Order: sequence, then structure tokens, then C-alpha cells
Amino acid sequence: MFLFLCFLLLFGIKALELENLCGELEEIDKSSVHFPKSYGHFGLPWHYFKRSKVYAGTKLLKSWNLVKQHKIQGLNETVEGLIKFLDESRCLFFVYGGAVRDLVIGEYPMDIDGTVTCNPHRLKRICKFRYGLGKCKRPHFGSEKLTIGAIPDENDTNLSLEPIDLAHWNTSFEVFGSDLEFSVNTLSLYNDPEDLDKIYLIDLTGDSLSDLCKKKITIPTKDNYWNEWVSLNKLYRFSKLRACGFAASDEKILAFIVQKVKENYDEVFFKKFFCHSFLDGSYEVKGNVCVHQFVNARKKQRIQTFVNSLQDDYGFDFYEKKFKNAILEIYSLEK
Repeated sequence: MFLFLCFLLLFGIKALELENLCGELEEIDKSSVHFPKSYGHFGLPWHYFKRSKVYAGTKLLKSWNLVKQHKIQGLNETVEGLIKFLDESRCLFFVYGGAVRDLVIGEYPMDIDGTVTCNPHRLKRICKFRYGLGKCKRPHFGSEKLTIGAIPDENDTNLSLEPIDLAHWNTSFEVFGSDLEFSVNTLSLYNDPEDLDKIYLIDLTGDSLSDLCKKKITIPTKDNYWNEWVSLNKLYRFSKLRACGFAASDEKILAFIVQKVKENYDEVFFKKFFCHSFLDGSYEVKGNVCVHQFVNARKKQRIQTFVNSLQDDYGFDFYEKKFKNAILEIYSLEK
């Protein structure tokens, strides 16, 4: 799932507004931030990257405290309750990626991704014990991520957060720069489980917060490593950011993204990406169908802004011949 909250509507309910934190966060000495002893055998993420920075701020704590009070779709549990349960199960939790991005610029994150220290098999086991098998699923076959929660009924108008995706620690932090996403999607939050009044923004690249506040899309590695960095998933996420008001930091990045998408366009992959990212569904290749739940007004708006960004960046002809045809085979844009 992508945390796409340019819009503050969910089933017709206005989401709570948050403050923009760009001018409020202050860099602190990262050597002063530690894990509790019970997690002391894990390396500190801000030590993996030499240029990393750590920030703190009172409004950051206020915003996060507001968000974590909401329930997760399909669970009788708040985000705070889930995090407490994970900590009691010896799983350290970090908020990671798009939710942090949205939180910092004052957009309400309805979809939270996290990273945890416990291994995927143990995570699924404790999740099933707590919430039941139907609330603890892999997003797709072969994935080691775990989605906790369930898609609500279309008549459910309660303000709640989408099911939470949890990844393993070493896929988020113990990586090379070429493994990271766009810089604005690599921020994380660490809320000290022993003192919940202490919360830190972790900037692995050292430039992610600056890029975010300028709404710049940058690739967090040197350009001679871009071919190693690239993947179709990353390429299509570029258009999601574009649709939310972000722009490539320079023409070189935009040209590289467009060129790589055109060279490596794969219709089946694009359908899987669109189905999973925008319809919260599962694409079945054999039947050429996206099995998904009710598409609410917010999802429809997400799709339209994504479509507009594809037309802007790739041109009308390429959009019509490739992207539009692929989308129309699994979803009606006129719905």
C-alpha cells in the first residue's frame, strides 16, 4: 500500500489535520540515541549510514500521539495497542516510509508501514495468536511482509487506519544505498518503548528531510549506481509522488525514470502494481483480473491523480498505448 494522502477525505469524513513539521524539527547528536537493553543486540540504524541524521521536536511527538490513537481497519485495536503488543512480544517497531513522509508535511497518514526486529515467521505466529489468522496475511505470494488488519465493509464510515504492513528489520535498515527507495520515502520514526515521550526522526541519507520539505524527488545514490538502484516498483512509485505534488530534483532524474520505464515496460507487472497499490487487490494473471474490494471515493481520486501524472511525464501517446490499455483491462476509469 502507498500512503497517498494529498486528500483529507476518507469515506466522506474529513481526516484530522496535522501541523507541517518542516520548520520545527531540530537535528540532535545521534550518538545520544540508544535502544533499551532488551534490544541492545540490534545495530542502530543511524550507524549504518555515515551521512545519517537524527531529529527531534515536541510537535513531532504531538502529531504521532494523535495518529496512533486511531484503530486499525479490521481490528479492535489502535496503532498504539499494536505497538505495545509487539514490544511485549520482543519486537521493536519503527514507523517507516510514506507514513513518516506524510506526517512531517502535515498530511494525515491513513496507511502505516513499519519495520520490526522479529523474524517474519515469528511475527506471523504471534499475530495469529493475538488477532486471528484472517487478520495476519502476506500481501502476496512469496512476500515476507505481513499485513495486519482487514479491509472494512463499504458501509463502514469510521475513521480508521488501513491495515498495517510490517517488514523485517534488515530489509529496511541493513541495506546499501542502492537498496533504498526515493529519499523522501526512507524516513523512519523511533519512539523509545521505555520512554514514549522520546521520539526521533531518522534520516538515513542525511538529505531526506530537506528533500521532503522542498518536495524534491531524488535517488539516494550516486548516478553511476542508478542502474543498480533501479527496479520497476521504484520507477512506478515515482509517478505516485508526482501525483502528490512532488517533482524530480532535476531533469536528469526525470529523464532517467522515463527512459527506464519505457525500455522495461511490462504490462503484467504494471497490472500487478496498479491492482495492489491502488485497489488493494490481488492480480490473477490467468484470468487477467484484479480481485479487489469496494473502491471508495478516496481511492478513485488517487487513481485519477496517478493517471494524470502518467500522462504528464510519459506523454499522451505512450499513456494511451500502454498504461491506459492495461488499466482498462482490470478496472474501469469511468467507475
